[in-house]
Amino acid sequence: MGLLNFFRRTPGIPKGDEYISFFDLRKLLIKQCKPVFPPFLTDRYYRLVPTEELRAFLVIDETDKNTFIPEAYDCDNFARRLWGNLSIPGWADRTIGLTWSLGHEFILFVDLDREVRIVESITDEMHCFADIREGKYRPVVAIKM
Repeated sequence: MGLLNFFRRTPGIPKGDEYISFFDLRKLLIKQCKPVFPPFLTDRYYRLVPTEELRAFLVIDETDKNTFIPEAYDCDNFARRLWGNLSIPGWADRTIGLTWSLGHEFILFVDLDREVRIVESITDEMHCFADIREGKYRPVVAIKM
């Protein structure tokens, strides 16, 4: 079954070792997301994210099962919880980051096709960032990977 060990319900290490440099990732994020502030990147190289394997991770991750409580446990808490859960060996060096818009916090990632996608950590919905023209995900203020 690859990524998932259904007996223990723990994420495995995703397949795919396509790397992107700090500089290329920064250029890509600026071009596709047009953030107000330059992306904050902490590593020299990152590995791109296999979208289907991230979907499989989300199936077993329980972040979206938490109760939404306005101002107490809302979008920023969900996003940070999911990002923390992805901060494990095999996932931590992937192009996955916390992202802030003017009124929302969410997860952004770069897939194997070098397309920016988002994960709404409250619901686990996934969207292609280029398809979103307006709303709570735009404009992007900051990205941290």
